[in-house]
Amino acid sequence: EASEIPGVGVKTKEELEKMGIKTIKELSELQLHKLIEVFGQSRGTLLFNSAKGIDESRIEENYEQQQFSRITTLKKDSTKFEEIEPTIQELSKEVIQRVNSQGLFFKTASIIAISNEIKTFSKSKTLEMPSNSEKELQEIAKQLLKEFLSQNPNISIRRIGMRTANFSKEQKQKTLGDF
Repeated sequence: EASEIPGVGVKTKEELEKMGIKTIKELSELQLHKLIEVFGQSRGTLLFNSAKGIDESRIEENYEQQQFSRITTLKKDSTKFEEIEPTIQELSKEVIQRVNSQGLFFKTASIIAISNEIKTFSKSKTLEMPSNSEKELQEIAKQLLKEFLSQNPNISIRRIGMRTANFSKEQKQKTLGDF
């Protein structure tokens, strides 16, 4: 339908229907001068170009990092905290360096565990206050790993990963109004 074109509202749709135009295909077959006659120079040209898939507007890149993660394969499959913990600590260190290099604070930390049967599991924790602390991230990672292993004692981990997400540029202090 022609009304699916961005900017075509109720009134424009009604005008197009008076002209016998209901679909984008029908609109694309109209002459430019006919659309300018009815809708004026700028709106007529916009409709003409939109129906033909022409868009001259500038593309603006608004990319913000959604997450930082690192994953690695263990030297051997394991179900033991003591064997996996040094790797998760190292991954935490690498991830927090990336967070800090961007001047960000994370609010969510996760571990990713991939079993020897190639099944993926994750466990996350969301903080009340954003953080950029390596020590805090490592403590969270250890806690999540312990919880995962105790809840899944029969899952042998092949690969382990660490992820941070839910970023902010500043560490906001809670005020009385937040409570």
